[in-house]
Amino acid sequence: MTLNHDQKNLSKIIPSVDSTYQSIREILEKARSAVYRSINFAMVLAYWNIGKVIVEEEQQGKERAEYGIRQFYIIFPNCDSLRRELTWTHYRRECKRVIHKRSRCSEARGYYKRSLCS
Repeated sequence: MTLNHDQKNLSKIIPSVDSTYQSIREILEKARSAVYRSINFAMVLAYWNIGKVIVEEEQQGKERAEYGIRQFYIIFPNCDSLRRELTWTHYRRECKRVIHKRSRCSEARGYYKRSLCS
C-alpha cells in the first residue's frame, strides 16, 4: 500500500516539476534574448561612434569612399535615431539601400545633364 501512496504523490509532483522546469526555461530564454539585444545595440553604438571618429577627427569631414562604418555615421548622423530593436544587420542593409538609391539618383542626374547639354 505504501507503494501506491508513493506513486500517487510522485504523479502529483512530476507535473509540478515539469511546470517549474518550463517556467525556469522561459525565464532563461527571455534573459538571453534581452542580453543579446543589449549587446547588439552596444555594438551598433560602437560602430556609430567609430564612424563619427573617422568622419570628424580622421577625415575632418572631407569626402572619402562611401563604405562601412563611416557611411553608417553619414547616413545616421543623429545617434538618438538609432533603435534598440534593430540589429546591426538591419543598419547595414539600410546603408546599402541608401547608397544604392543615391547612386541611382546620381546616375539619373548625369543622364539628364548629358541629354540637356547635347
